Amino acid sequence: MTKIVFIRHAESEYNRDGIGAGRADCNLTEKAIEDAKELGKSLNNNFDVIYCSSLKRARQTLNAIFPGTEPICDERITEISIGEWENQRLKKILYAQNI
Repeated sequence: MTKIVFIRHAESEYNRDGIGAGRADCNLTEKAIEDAKELGKSLNNNFDVIYCSSLKRARQTLNAIFPGTEPICDERITEISIGEWENQRLKKILYAQNI
């Protein structure tokens, strides 16, 4: 039986700082890298193939979980663009939308 595992990227600097990311490239926080390493200790590293978004935060998460792994980067699993909201503070976006 085929088993598929999805892992979302760990906390990015944008997540921490309340900034909309979308396709904007940003780094993980130090805490996120440590959290991803801990997750890696609990996972069986017996995967036939590993796919990853080309975004830095996804690759950093994968490298922390599975050091030395060469994933297949696939644009089809990259986050959607959030247009003019990318790189903007979420409070500013909500204020501009009267939310």
